[in-house]
Amino acid sequence: MSARFQAIHDLATAQVDAVRRELGKQEFQRAQLSVGIADTEAGMIAAGDAAGPALREQFSLFWQARQGQLTKLRHDLHTVDAGIAKTREALREAHRRLAALDALRERDRIEANRQEQRAEQRRNDEFAAIRRQMTVEGSAA
Repeated sequence: MSARFQAIHDLATAQVDAVRRELGKQEFQRAQLSVGIADTEAGMIAAGDAAGPALREQFSLFWQARQGQLTKLRHDLHTVDAGIAKTREALREAHRRLAALDALRERDRIEANRQEQRAEQRRNDEFAAIRRQMTVEGSAA
């Protein structure tokens, strides 16, 4: 790999890795929020099944508190989902930049090989010319 592309490629790879880590953190947050919503809903259903007519007022207060909690959790989930969408777009962009650098690096490698082949051909031509000249001089003597 050409030295001039190594630092840029390493930086682009580090950026991709950083965005992946951020996406992983956000996905973990989303999973936690989803579990929190499911647990809250399950608790509300279980409490509703257990509450009798005597506990209606307490159940109503409990239900209102849990509804507020659910609203907050769903809002947080929506916020995290929006962040995940932005991070996924950033990951696509980072991959695009890395792919572009890989293409440039490959072109550079091909050009370096082409130049090396030309230099080798020049050396072979020079060697053949010297050998011909030695053969011609040896024949003339």
